[in-house]
Amino acid sequence: MNLLFQNIYTLSIVALLVGTSLYADIDKRLDVLEKEMEQIAVGNPQGTLGANFPSAQVCLNQPTNLFVTFDLLYWHAKVGGSEYAYSLQPNLTNNSSLIQPPVKGQYKDNDFGWDFGAKFGIGYNVSSDGWDLYGNYTWFSAHSSDGSTKKLPSALMPLRTFIRFIAQSAKSSFDVDTHDLYLELGRNDFVSSQLAFRPSFGVKSSWIDLEKRITYSISSLNDRPDLTGLETHSKDSSNLWGIGPQVSIDGKWFLGNGFNLFAEGAASLLYSYFKVNHKEKVPENLLENADCMQPLIKMRSQYHRYVPYSKLALGLAYNTDINQKKQHLTLKLGYEAQYYWRANQMLRDLDSKAIDELYSSIRAELDPSSVDLMLYGFKGEFRIDF
Repeated sequence: MNLLFQNIYTLSIVALLVGTSLYADIDKRLDVLEKEMEQIAVGNPQGTLGANFPSAQVCLNQPTNLFVTFDLLYWHAKVGGSEYAYSLQPNLTNNSSLIQPPVKGQYKDNDFGWDFGAKFGIGYNVSSDGWDLYGNYTWFSAHSSDGSTKKLPSALMPLRTFIRFIAQSAKSSFDVDTHDLYLELGRNDFVSSQLAFRPSFGVKSSWIDLEKRITYSISSLNDRPDLTGLETHSKDSSNLWGIGPQVSIDGKWFLGNGFNLFAEGAASLLYSYFKVNHKEKVPENLLENADCMQPLIKMRSQYHRYVPYSKLALGLAYNTDINQKKQHLTLKLGYEAQYYWRANQMLRDLDSKAIDELYSSIRAELDPSSVDLMLYGFKGEFRIDF
């Protein structure tokens, strides 16, 4: 019996020692695991752990955390509401300027070419875990001139005048001038060994100035021979200033040897203030009972509208360290498209009197155009981190 108790006692001591050793080993392993989890996980507001993605910021020797960007833009502008006339061969009866059906014609509008623009930006890496602050300024301007002349019996029907008449020729010029400021805070992280994303949010402000000038030459097809060959001149402008929040996301797919494919997307809602003007100068003898020597029509409007905005860019980039890894160079070449809804608010005439009814009064019904602006084309970007 004593021998049995001695054996049990000995086995208990051995079990206690083994258990203590195992507990100490497990405790060490838990400490190591906890440290490893701190590197790959982070706490969230719900009190649980989430993935902690590694930073995709550029790592440099002796960094200042600053970076600058410059983009050369080669864009094409598309503006809704650029129509200024349509061609037709009138079916005139009883020497009347009123057009009788059927009518067949083609719209004449301003078609923009390709123009250069520029974008400048500066940023600062505010922390080592991927956060950065970035702001940029974009400028783009475009001009279009167009005209049309018709030989009798063909003619043109003006679309940007309150006075109804048939024109023999028309000349139209359209100017687009845009300025854009954007400030954002974003975080650049790897989500895999070859893929990185940078979501961001910020504030965007845009200035868009649109101006259209048209000259019409009155045709002999009207029932006013004294007006044949005289010209009317009109000027329309729509000036926008908007500001609002913007969300963006940029992605990179690394291909190796310093190359990567990039994609950039953004959306914003701009609370915008519009100043819209229409001016029109008509021939002196157009209104026989006019009290002024140079009849002039002036209409203007000021109001607020929401203008949605979106952007998409795709392309190829090359990255490399220079000067013993004290600077980092990024070169991009890609395609970018920007879209502003309802950016053109020029006034348009919905209804007005015909020319042979203008001896006593003018009645016009106006409405904003509310049409869109699109800018698209190629861009080349230079960025340096130092």
